[in-house]
Amino acid sequence: MPRRSDQGPDGARYRAAPRYTIVAPRDLPRAVASRFQLLDAVPDATAVLLPRDGTAAGARALTTETASLIRSLRAPRRLEAGDGGAHRAIPQMVLDGVLEVECAGEFVSGPAAHPVWFDGAPPHAASRHAALSQDAVHHGEALGVGGLELQHRLYQFNSRPATPEWRHRLGGDPAVASYLRAATTSPRGLVHTAEPAWHYWRRRARHRARGRRSPALKLYVSPGIEGLPEALDAALTLLQSVTGMVAVKAARDVYGLMRPDSLVAYFTDRAALDQAATHLAAALAGASPQGVPFTAECGCDGLLSWATDPPADSASLDWTGDSSWRAWITGRLASSLSAAASRPARVPGWVFALDRLSLDGVDPETWTPSALPWAGQTG
Repeated sequence: MPRRSDQGPDGARYRAAPRYTIVAPRDLPRAVASRFQLLDAVPDATAVLLPRDGTAAGARALTTETASLIRSLRAPRRLEAGDGGAHRAIPQMVLDGVLEVECAGEFVSGPAAHPVWFDGAPPHAASRHAALSQDAVHHGEALGVGGLELQHRLYQFNSRPATPEWRHRLGGDPAVASYLRAATTSPRGLVHTAEPAWHYWRRRARHRARGRRSPALKLYVSPGIEGLPEALDAALTLLQSVTGMVAVKAARDVYGLMRPDSLVAYFTDRAALDQAATHLAAALAGASPQGVPFTAECGCDGLLSWATDPPADSASLDWTGDSSWRAWITGRLASSLSAAASRPARVPGWVFALDRLSLDGVDPETWTPSALPWAGQTG
């Protein structure tokens, strides 16, 4: 990755961006407060960074240390050793427009500050899934939309169309359950539940609930809708025997089944995930892969990939309760692509978005967690 350093130019001055203010959670406007219902789950979060126009977009939960650093930069100054651990968030805050860095006599932020930390070379796609993920970001940049619409379009990338034939064939719960052969799970000793969007299968034995500090490891099985019945059967067989494999879910309607992430298995540790992936690769050899964007490859054929959900105590500057890895990823990509579209940049928007994401601990060449907040938690 072409990252240069965490500190930026030697001796550079920084200042807080004038478009933000820091407020106590109790002083948030009502329209913004709903975004921070889970503020108490963020360790040491005592303040909220709020755009001066009072809008929710761009509002962020702040730790005491980060809030103190931003307040101390109301007047331009150089960073000092006493600024503490918030130092590591400086590149994120500058590229997000929260702080500004002085370059060639002017203060810049956002895409204009990209060359301070990156040399402009695009990330290399190290796998089929990585190439698919880059295609998704290219697509998002070309759409000309932003906000939640852009995040939704990124999240749904590589879904197949629900054609009239498939809508007729899978028109309702009984038809979907029959197609997936869900009834055959009863003799397995598994518990089946149906929620609005998903079928779930778990062992009958109860498992101790894991704390928020233990992220859910996910194995995505993506053979396309034609191969889902066989893939589900293979995954449920493993659910009975692989220690550390705790649940399997499959989409409940035709639109969900057309998504690339329509079949997911959950694990408590990486060894169990790898064991299951090895067995599934053999059992499903020859299946035509669909592929799940923004996930890390398991093998080389695009059928299997994995991810881990971000923990609540994310070291990122902001945290708004996103519990899904792909929702967390696409939310950040959408924000960066929107920033690149609205401000001049020396690199394409998709390159800026991927480089910005790398500062949150995601390797955009492999789509694996590469640093905090996942260090030591992925097995």
